[in-house]
Amino acid sequence: PYTTLFRSIETIRSQDMVNNIQSNESAFLVLDCMMRFAKLRSDVVHFHETDPLVIYARCIELDNILENLANNPPEHWRIHTIFTDAAPDFIYNGCYHINTENLVTQSWNALRIVRFMLNEIVRDLLTPGPTPSVPLRTSLTGPEFDAQRLKSVAAMYAIQDEILYSVP
Repeated sequence: PYTTLFRSIETIRSQDMVNNIQSNESAFLVLDCMMRFAKLRSDVVHFHETDPLVIYARCIELDNILENLANNPPEHWRIHTIFTDAAPDFIYNGCYHINTENLVTQSWNALRIVRFMLNEIVRDLLTPGPTPSVPLRTSLTGPEFDAQRLKSVAAMYAIQDEILYSVP
């Protein structure tokens, strides 16, 4: 199933069909990253990939793609933020997001969830010893990795907020 879906998405991307589906082209990018993340996660959990630098590089690559999309969304992906003084249980921190269509809402949350999990792996890679998301010992240390660990933790908090803003 994974291989068939991956081939279908590759066909869509390689034949430039994405540009012919204007309302959904970014959704295909998110779906592609989701599949690549699922493969990476499986490789890590099943010890098919045990090199911390390779895992780190693959996480950073995928996160950069998704972060770029989040920071530069297509016009129809623009989020409208509604601020309110109402305090029902389902409104987080006095505001919520409204998107243009259901697929956009689902794609945003898929993007956020994958980014959260990628940054969780990066954080855990840069935390000494085995962790729940990276069941192997790592030894990535130094200023670059320390800075990335802080960036990943900050991204996780920001993404958590974005997910909670999208609830209503």
